[in-house]
Amino acid sequence: MNEVADLLFEYLKNLLYHPQSAHLDVDALPVEFKELGQGLLFLGDCVNEQRTFASALSHGNLSTPPPSRDNDLAAPLKSLQSSLRHITWQSQQVAKGDYGQQIDFMGEFADAFNTMIHQLDERQQSLLNKIEKIEKQRVALALNNTFLQAIADEIPGWIIALDCQSKRLAYTNAAAKSSFAEDPLIASELPLLLGDYLSSESAMSSTDSFQLTVDSRTGPIYLAVKCYPLTLEKQSVIAFSIEDISANREEMLRLENMAYLDELTQLHNRRFGMSLFYQWLDEKKDFCLCFIDLDNLKYVNDKYGHTEGDLYIIKAADDLKSLASTIPVMSVSRLGGDEFMLLLQNEKKEHINTLLEELRTNMINFPMPEGCDYQYSISYGVVEIDSSEQRNASELLAIADELMYEYKRAHKKARPTSRNH
Repeated sequence: MNEVADLLFEYLKNLLYHPQSAHLDVDALPVEFKELGQGLLFLGDCVNEQRTFASALSHGNLSTPPPSRDNDLAAPLKSLQSSLRHITWQSQQVAKGDYGQQIDFMGEFADAFNTMIHQLDERQQSLLNKIEKIEKQRVALALNNTFLQAIADEIPGWIIALDCQSKRLAYTNAAAKSSFAEDPLIASELPLLLGDYLSSESAMSSTDSFQLTVDSRTGPIYLAVKCYPLTLEKQSVIAFSIEDISANREEMLRLENMAYLDELTQLHNRRFGMSLFYQWLDEKKDFCLCFIDLDNLKYVNDKYGHTEGDLYIIKAADDLKSLASTIPVMSVSRLGGDEFMLLLQNEKKEHINTLLEELRTNMINFPMPEGCDYQYSISYGVVEIDSSEQRNASELLAIADELMYEYKRAHKKARPTSRNH
């Protein structure tokens, strides 16, 4: 008995201090200790996985695959990896000029990060204000008085000046005259819309740029307008520099759709889903957050290849799309890999659980090809959020993730990894 205890203790000591030398021959143990030995080997695997994962994180490798889902010891490190990935994404957004990013966790680091973003935003705004002031002075000088006609008629864009009092046309450059002659609908509607601007509270204020939509013979066109107060022949006028941005707008919409689309499933991607989640939180909406994870995808990828795994992912995505078509306000995003996120308004947690359980049952019962030894299945976790929510975004995401893993653990024994088991 003492020899067995010494053997097990030696294994545990090596596992902690000399992992490369840690070895335990379960077959050499007495029958009554074999189960304990197998359990210690499993513990050793978990400890080694956690050690390797922690080492990768300590060296800044955030893309290293996390330990297996059976390794509950590594759960805090997995959460840390998720938080660090999110901070990395936020930093990338800041680098692109998005100074609306804020971190509401990680204590002093969050305070330092948020202070830095605030200072960057202030500096950018100060620089933009200076540029705006210089640009306004430059254009006003170029367009003023005797130089207006010569310069304006060489500009391909439209320049229109309205008298501040009467709202009547005081000047139209050659490009605008030509367009008005070709399309009388624009000629009649545009001056009215610009006159409405002069009558609004925003006229003559610091807000001197806006966009208009004007009807034309070929359909609506989108215009970018900049305003410059001028004196023209002793009249106080507002000069409008107008550019047709219809083509640019269509291209921007196309690129925006591409940026927010998951290529494999044609669902929204993580960037869109997280942005919508933060938006609904900020707007104090009543909604539910749901995390969904595909069961046994790793088994499918390992045995049948990633092409089969992609078909599994697409099947789940199509089922979620079908579910979304039955709910008035529901967004489905693929967070990456085998993870999806649902955001649903005007739905209760109990109802969502019922819908997802029905979806899971239908997936399990989906007829598979002959010889296929796995079945489709999902695990999920739902968090209900209302306008009085006090938990921050990170806490809510962590709760949904943990509920999903609780569901997965609870159903693991009842869910076979293949149809033959």
